[in-house]
Amino acid sequence: MEKSIGKYNHCLRPESTELLLKELLQDRLSINLVGPPGTGKGRLIRDILAISTQEAILVALDMQNYKYDLKGFLGALQDKLGTNIKRPRGPAEIFERAKPGYYLLMLDNFDALQDNPQLGPHYTMDFFNDLNVLKNRDNISLLITTCDPHKSVNIYIKGEAYGTSPLTLVIKNLPSLTQPQTETEIQKRLNPGITLSPKEEEQLIKCILKKSQGYTRLEFILRKINSALTTDDRPGKFSKKLKKWNKEFKKQHKPRIKKKLHKLRNSFVGTCISLGLNKLKIPFTSLLEKLFSKKG
Repeated sequence: MEKSIGKYNHCLRPESTELLLKELLQDRLSINLVGPPGTGKGRLIRDILAISTQEAILVALDMQNYKYDLKGFLGALQDKLGTNIKRPRGPAEIFERAKPGYYLLMLDNFDALQDNPQLGPHYTMDFFNDLNVLKNRDNISLLITTCDPHKSVNIYIKGEAYGTSPLTLVIKNLPSLTQPQTETEIQKRLNPGITLSPKEEEQLIKCILKKSQGYTRLEFILRKINSALTTDDRPGKFSKKLKKWNKEFKKQHKPRIKKKLHKLRNSFVGTCISLGLNKLKIPFTSLLEKLFSKKG
């Protein structure tokens, strides 16, 4: 690995990003990065993309955009790699035709492909096996981001539960944000002319470190602060605004009833799989949706 992959001062988590890259590029690991929603997994991938390195060709795709469209995913991957295969069988074939080099393939929001009965019909277990083939090659490391470990959740093929994925990766947990990291991010993201007093900054940092979805919450609140024309320094004013912004954030990001229903159904399916019913169809889902919608 080169002595310096690049400067990390733009990263949300500089030390963690540097260590992760070392494991991916030097140790040649393939990793499942796990962290709760809103903690900055996508930001970490963007930070990696902004690093100048000759160690690897960096390729990143957001799987949220392709959960219904395998063809679209393969097309986007070909665009990234500069290949032109008419009907590629899968990502492994595309990488076979790519120019020589070491690749780091980063798939953000891989949750979109797991625990998803509505997964696009062209996704089969061959796709996950193909990713396994890729990560076992000498010239490719794979990084996927998920909220739950990939191996702990169900994979659905054409609406049927098939158990867990054959894709095996090293699990790494995304570290929690620290006070210095949050403080640095605030200072970098405030618009010119917008300042916070030490007390206000302390209140904001405490809020971000204490509450859930810290990174997404921080982005939301910083947008609110930057949209203000002036900073009101009257005692207690900022704390009232902060309380208001947190309420607005909670309203916009509160879990929807469908997500709760989805979790309930998947819990049931997981139990059935453990009993050997690994191709169970879920006919009762529509009934549960009707029951929950009446309460919502």
